Amino acid sequence: MATKPWIGAVKEPENHNEVNKEKPAENYCLEYVYGYRSSDSRQNVYFNAEGNATYMTAALGVVLNLQDNTQRFFGGGETDDSRRKTRGEMECHNDDIMSLAIAPDRTWAVTGQRGSVPMIFTWDAVTGERKARCVLNKGAGGIQACAVSSDGTQFAAVDMSNDHNVYVFDAESGQQKSKMKGDSNKIYDICFSGAPGSYVLCTTGSKHVKFWDFNAQKQEHKGIYGADNRDLASMSHCVCASDSDGTFYTGGQNGEVFVWKDNALDKHVPAHKGGYISSIRCVDYMLFTGGKDGNIMIWECPSMAPKKTITFGSMIRAIDHMDGNMLVGTRDGCIQLVNYETDEKRIIMESHNDGEVWGLAAKDETCVMTSGDDNQVLVWDHEARKCVKKYAVSSRSVKAKKGGASSITSKPAS
Repeated sequence: MATKPWIGAVKEPENHNEVNKEKPAENYCLEYVYGYRSSDSRQNVYFNAEGNATYMTAALGVVLNLQDNTQRFFGGGETDDSRRKTRGEMECHNDDIMSLAIAPDRTWAVTGQRGSVPMIFTWDAVTGERKARCVLNKGAGGIQACAVSSDGTQFAAVDMSNDHNVYVFDAESGQQKSKMKGDSNKIYDICFSGAPGSYVLCTTGSKHVKFWDFNAQKQEHKGIYGADNRDLASMSHCVCASDSDGTFYTGGQNGEVFVWKDNALDKHVPAHKGGYISSIRCVDYMLFTGGKDGNIMIWECPSMAPKKTITFGSMIRAIDHMDGNMLVGTRDGCIQLVNYETDEKRIIMESHNDGEVWGLAAKDETCVMTSGDDNQVLVWDHEARKCVKKYAVSSRSVKAKKGGASSITSKPAS
């Protein structure tokens, strides 16, 4: 009764149709997907070469057309018992995507998934067509972060093993070029230098900033804080970015932006109050930082002169800028299109945003309702392809117990 509770409640009828184990003749085609992974991923929303939104949810890479609200996908097709299939034969991800990065020319993207034997794919950021596949060794645990070099010929990744290994791959073939143990502490983000011809990497994580040059004799360098900043040496940094001069910028847990020349700290600038910097992006000598405080700050770089602040009300998970518009992903599961000059915002995607979705019901021919661990019931209009209403389930403020039906939510069972 514990493992098969239906045995005591359901009896096989004496007369029924013969069992037919043949595959049904019908095929399905993925049309539209609601949702955006925001709870445990960052730096994961970008404009593609056509100015459309590229992001991920579940095991899918998604390209959302901002004009007609249609989608293209990397993945999502029918698979033949994919979890048992040899990883080297897979045409797309077979587990949740954890990280995404886009090439500087915005024509292709790289995504890494979770799993003990995770896969990394590169794919066309406009059409969703697969380009290359990499399969990591067993025990890698998943791909925490990935990045693409300034010339688009290489991409890097960080796994979730105890060693938090740093990898570099050839973008065209997917062949591994380098691998090195990263740090005993968690690594949260990775980026290439933006300087032309440079393949120097920066990684940020718990209690460290490191710089990597796999073409040099000494490949690993810790961030040097200097005598005046020794008290900052154990600072954790969540995210990193680089401008086209090769200057690196990292977001500290204290809400400050750290500016690095080579591997030495040049300066640190107070930015966000009330928590760490959770997203950072450098485009055309403008630095965009997003914080736990729900604000985006825009800076001139490398001078770090502040230009403006935009408030969103939820932790910023991702920022991109192109042709006077911004794409912003927030912790509450929203992706918003923002006009840089007027600050006008338009929500282009909403989502459940904590734990799992447990309930699904069709209200009528055009409406579906879902409920999840995030204390919300959402109402979806699948003709307009958007969320039309949100309801909170409980107003109780209770601390979540560890374990239970879903172990990945921060909300209490009530």
